[in-house]
Amino acid sequence: PKELGNLQKLRILNVFGNPIGELPEELKNLQKLEVLLLGRTDIRTVPNFLPELPALKTLALDETKLMLTEDDIEILAKIPNLEILDITLLR
Repeated sequence: PKELGNLQKLRILNVFGNPIGELPEELKNLQKLEVLLLGRTDIRTVPNFLPELPALKTLALDETKLMLTEDDIEILAKIPNLEILDITLLR
């Protein structure tokens, strides 16, 4: 839900296994978010607002429906502090 964008102090968001296909744009307000776990979701593209999350260090996209296009890679490359990227077992 887009209301998650109101959780200003949130550091870890785990939606592993939830049947979501996209993230609400409001999550770009989570300026302290360090860990985003999206494994086993129905995510098909990398959210374009992820580079706006300055604290994001860990992103898990394992076992998603992500096709990992050139556009997705460009978005991932712009995440300023990304240290860990899990893209194992893309479906």
